[in-house]
Amino acid sequence: ALWDREKQHLSLVRDRVGKKPLYYGWCKGAFVFGSELKALRAYPDFDPQIDRDALGLFIKYSWVPTPYSIYKGIRKLPPGSVLRVTARSSLETVSPWVYWSAREVAERGDRQPFDGSIEEATDTLDALLKDAVGCRMVSDVSLGALLSGGIDSTMVVAMMQAESPQPVKTFSIGFGEQEYNEAKHAHAIAHHLGTDHTELYVTATDALSVISDLPRIYDEPFADSSQIPTFLISRLAQRDVTVALSGDGGDELFAGYKRYPQSLKRWRDIDILPTRVRGGLAQVMNQLGRASWRLAGDSFQPSANPNRRTLGAKLEKNARWLGARSPADVVAKRHARLRRAQDFVKQAQEVSCLLTNPDQWAQVSDPLQAMMFLDFTTYMTDDILVKVDRASMAVSLEVRCPLLDARLVEFAWRLPISMRMHAGQGKWVLRRVLERYVPRKLTERPKMGFGVPISEWLRGPLRDWAEGLLHETRICEQGLLEPYTVRRIWHQHLSGWRDHDTLLWSMLMFQAWYDEQVKEPGGIR
Repeated sequence: ALWDREKQHLSLVRDRVGKKPLYYGWCKGAFVFGSELKALRAYPDFDPQIDRDALGLFIKYSWVPTPYSIYKGIRKLPPGSVLRVTARSSLETVSPWVYWSAREVAERGDRQPFDGSIEEATDTLDALLKDAVGCRMVSDVSLGALLSGGIDSTMVVAMMQAESPQPVKTFSIGFGEQEYNEAKHAHAIAHHLGTDHTELYVTATDALSVISDLPRIYDEPFADSSQIPTFLISRLAQRDVTVALSGDGGDELFAGYKRYPQSLKRWRDIDILPTRVRGGLAQVMNQLGRASWRLAGDSFQPSANPNRRTLGAKLEKNARWLGARSPADVVAKRHARLRRAQDFVKQAQEVSCLLTNPDQWAQVSDPLQAMMFLDFTTYMTDDILVKVDRASMAVSLEVRCPLLDARLVEFAWRLPISMRMHAGQGKWVLRRVLERYVPRKLTERPKMGFGVPISEWLRGPLRDWAEGLLHETRICEQGLLEPYTVRRIWHQHLSGWRDHDTLLWSMLMFQAWYDEQVKEPGGIR
């Protein structure tokens, strides 16, 4: 934030990709801004009214999309933007202008692709990565890295260790549930690179103990369940270092997500039908799915007819794909946990955001590029970077992301798709760089993600907690969520009729956040 004393105006500026937050708005004629909503709530005239439209978006996506915030009259400044405010400005008269556009970068890269060989691309990327990592290793305080054992974090740590005369401090956490445990892979890589490695195996009790702190940590409703291990590894690292490097950004820039080839296949399957036919079929499938649930009888017990139960759940789940108009739209609808926000939030209106507005999407020649652009500007900014920033800042740990260096981002968008995905496998050129530092056998494994078994926990150790937050009386008193719809989703999950873990986690995180704000000075009244 910069105040120009001569011109009498204030400029608010946000970084290119949105690593750090910036909120702004008006409170009874006064302009307020800050990097946290709690800073705005401290203003005496702050009016904490819930924006029902934003709440609808949150329940739908598990995050509040930019430029909205959970409060009426408060907005997030988009990445790569500047907002200029004078004494005569108002919410209706100011709008951000863009100084760096991810869309322009993607479209320029598509028009002017890298024309060298794969060997030349590997050499160029290697050099850019070394410089990006080297810049972020400059620090007056202790330095380390978060190591999951995946391609991206391994690449960053390998570069750090190549530049460091001492063993780099690395950190990972593990879980007893093997399908969620990446610690053994991180340990093998740390041993190969010779880092000073610390790992911590956490129990379900350890993870569950964090949940009560999440509303305070995230400050705005946020519901990516990997926020739990992200906070735990941040707390672990902060015991030894003040700055940590991470591998965030690799999936979005180098086609690392499984959903890309899966979405392309799904698009090929549905594109044979006209758009109007698909829309009508989606409505019928939704109605059949709901009818199947009503016929299931006791909502707390599995249906006596498992085939009917399975078919009904699949019909309701897959209906949302049929309305897609492009492969990128398949990805957009994949991020949505529901079709209509009004079904879950009273008086909510369907408002436009980047995920629902194709006019704002990059116009690129390959559908894979379009899908990556959508994730880079939505999921990465409003989910991944929010998750890491809030969790790390809560323990005073600074996290730096070399893969989001602007020069590296702009080079990545120039790479042809054939250099980012090869034979259905993403991150091809990144893997070629990594092979110079780490043997392929240590990194070639299925992508695991960074999650926790929320689905099982909601039916087990978290059931009583969830029951309290989703109790019909509580929801009716708040007057925000639709009690019948919430209870239907909860009962379907408990019975095993359908797994609603992500949707339920969104509702639970909002309820927990709401309770926290009622207690907090300046919060909801």
